[in-house]
Amino acid sequence: MARNLSRTAASAFLGMLVAAALTAAPPAHISDGEESSRGVSPETGPTPLAADPVGAATSPLVWEPLTGRERWRYYWRETFASPLIVPRTGFPALVRHLRNDPEGWGQGASAYSVRLADRYGRFFLRQSIESAGAAALRHDPWYAPSGRTSLGGRVLHAVTSAFLTRDSAGRMVPHWSRYGAIVTAEYLGNAWMPPGYRTTEEAWRGIGIQFGITASFNLVREFTSPRPDPWKGRD
Repeated sequence: MARNLSRTAASAFLGMLVAAALTAAPPAHISDGEESSRGVSPETGPTPLAADPVGAATSPLVWEPLTGRERWRYYWRETFASPLIVPRTGFPALVRHLRNDPEGWGQGASAYSVRLADRYGRFFLRQSIESAGAAALRHDPWYAPSGRTSLGGRVLHAVTSAFLTRDSAGRMVPHWSRYGAIVTAEYLGNAWMPPGYRTTEEAWRGIGIQFGITASFNLVREFTSPRPDPWKGRD
């Protein structure tokens, strides 16, 4: 019963976080409908262009979803070229190595390389599934800095962005592709683990850890990326 109560409390807390984020979500970055000339940053993703204050008076304001080329470039960089890949895969592998978990994998450099391959394999699965799902749903896969000035607002945005994203119209929506990607990656990843790790409980433990890691790296991005200027004009 205690386990069920703790799960209910965690679900309620997550629901409150998501509701707060949806209520306090900053306005979507908008443009005046001209052709996009956005670039893609390896860490923060493509920078959306905002409305031109002059053109806004005469042109309809629309959200600019990512193009297919931008999605591919973002997926490639985040999955294979981002420096954040090292801590996202290397640190969890090191923690498990120091704990000798799984015990059957042993110790030493070769054992650590196996644990590192395990973490990167899960990361690759998640990135691939999430990117494909986001493209199919026309959701943005990247983390957009909040543009807020208050510490609490920025932290709330970073944490809830692990669970929310924007759709093609710029509305905040549940990040369905991420949910599916993390769940699938953990279940598939456990398939190459020793038999004692191929359980539902172990899979959901990993799912919770992955959402926590995502929220943590969102905080890093929030406080290291330039805050967007909502009235920044085109180059």
